[in-house]
Amino acid sequence: MAGHTDLMRVESGEIVRRVLFRRRFTAFFGSHLKVWDYFNHVNTIPGYEARIFLTPDSVPDRGNPWTSGDEMLAHWSPHDADLLFLSGTDWEGIAPTERDRFARPVINLVQALQNANPQDYRFPYLRHRAIRICCSDELHEAISATGCVNGPVFTIPNGLDRASMPPGMPAEARAHDLLIAGHKAPDLAARLAKSLAARHHGLRLAVLTEVVSRNEFLAALADARTAILLPLPTEGFYLPALEAMQVGTLVVCPDVGGNRSFCTGRTAIVPRNFGEAALLEAADRALALGMAERDAIVDAAAAVAAPYTLERERSLFEPILRNVDQLW
Repeated sequence: MAGHTDLMRVESGEIVRRVLFRRRFTAFFGSHLKVWDYFNHVNTIPGYEARIFLTPDSVPDRGNPWTSGDEMLAHWSPHDADLLFLSGTDWEGIAPTERDRFARPVINLVQALQNANPQDYRFPYLRHRAIRICCSDELHEAISATGCVNGPVFTIPNGLDRASMPPGMPAEARAHDLLIAGHKAPDLAARLAKSLAARHHGLRLAVLTEVVSRNEFLAALADARTAILLPLPTEGFYLPALEAMQVGTLVVCPDVGGNRSFCTGRTAIVPRNFGEAALLEAADRALALGMAERDAIVDAAAAVAAPYTLERERSLFEPILRNVDQLW
């Protein structure tokens, strides 16, 4: 890297450039999953290596994919990297006086529409020089419209890790008629469960109101005929909806902005808003579908989900990584 050759490592005659990540991991969230995917992308691209520092209050369990080994760093030394990969509050790892234009190139993964909200604590990060990757076109448009973004912006749609997902079972073989995935809105999930159980006698219902491991969550999706998903209203993408589509589960999910490219009337039941009445109405519609109509939506959803792969994500990311000097 021009200007940073003292930081590079030579291995078997090849220059290896170090990409440094920083995370505060207290529980498993989707934002961590996507950073983990990019961490692995770096390590599979020849000539690059990923290293990570976990903040002292991070926990080694609760689904933490970074556990031990040479990739873990005991100290946070951003100046010892060839470039940084930051997402969310990872910016806090750079001194405020250095954030506007750090001495090393910065790749910034933007994952929430709230980044475009001037009242949000993440909004000021847009003014710091970085090469930004947005996980959806909707998010790209939202942050660009602020007029505050410092540096180039790219869109790379989130990819599904299909190798880690359980196979979809036939609808009739699934243990639950309905899953309510509500750890982001537990009180609402509990109220919906109570109302739906009263409205649909004998309904085989499962409710998630707390964060569970990724494997548990995917298994619950795959074992339900239909899933009501309760995201935050400002998701930049919302991967669980695609995951449900991948395992053949009928999706009921509100419009959160970042999911508009795959949660449509053809691929999901989309409530008219986030209100309890609208969600109940959408759930009733989903539960009343005949087999042929249900299968048509599930099949359309699977077709839409098919291109969202980690391979595509990596192929779009690699040119950005390799051209980081020119982009910076």
